Amino acid sequence: MNLSMSRANTNISPSSRNSFKELQNQIEEFRQKRDDLNKKTKGYIKKLQDIDAKIEENLSLAKDDYKKKRDYWNSKVKNLKDKKIEYKNILE
Repeated sequence: MNLSMSRANTNISPSSRNSFKELQNQIEEFRQKRDDLNKKTKGYIKKLQDIDAKIEENLSLAKDDYKKKRDYWNSKVKNLKDKKIEYKNILE
């Protein structure tokens, strides 16, 4: 059996060996390209996550600021309504 395997190996033409090496080189190049693309993708994902975190932080700050302003103006309106009721009672 070893004899037949060695015969099979000797029957491989030099052009077949070259094309096999070329295929191996192409496979390695594709692996490298894949790895590079994976690194870029991870970088993009990290940047998007950072941007998302900043957006969430700014939204939270805006909501808090808006709530303070809304509460301030709601209290002003409440005070004006109370005064209106008070004036109505005085005039009656």
